[in-house]
Amino acid sequence: MSRGLEQQVLAILLTRISALNARSILQKAVDRAGLPREGFEVAHLSALITALTPGCRLFLGDDATVLLDAIAALGGPSATRPPVRIDVVVEADISLARRQAQIECVHAHASGFAGQRVVTMVSELARNIVSYSKGGYIEVIPHVGKIVIVSADRGPGIADLELVLSGNYKSRTGLGKGLLGVKRLSNGFEITSTAEGTHVRAEVTV
Repeated sequence: MSRGLEQQVLAILLTRISALNARSILQKAVDRAGLPREGFEVAHLSALITALTPGCRLFLGDDATVLLDAIAALGGPSATRPPVRIDVVVEADISLARRQAQIECVHAHASGFAGQRVVTMVSELARNIVSYSKGGYIEVIPHVGKIVIVSADRGPGIADLELVLSGNYKSRTGLGKGLLGVKRLSNGFEITSTAEGTHVRAEVTV
């Protein structure tokens, strides 16, 4: 186990937080993440950063992002969280997808506005799956500088897709408004729809 890495993390915390509080925050994060007390490896950084975030924000507010970014940099470009997939079938899955999106935004140190966009987009896409399809899933995929959201369902597809995305579509059910909102909130948007299902890929710069 790497005591050196643990000391590097502590040194970063000490640049903005008192010694007593920095050590307390680090130890609580290690315990919360289920990491070994005798030291941790680069592979543990993602889990550690997630566990450190509440404590750092308690003392520093939004300025905690500076410390968390510095700690993330210890792992180099490969220290990236894996994609998160949420199966969406019933109403309760919408809330689950929203919560998971919030967690990923915190880990990605997304700005408040970018985080709101991601959560809103995930919520709209999940609601469309529940309301208009036979079920599907949402994926939240962290990248350097952005979060990618993928939505896929199992049909029946969207008729008049171009009209729906034009903003001129009038629907008593609300179908189309959510997709158009997702498109407008995103920094990149792709959609395909057939009788087998609808697939959306959207991204937000964080």
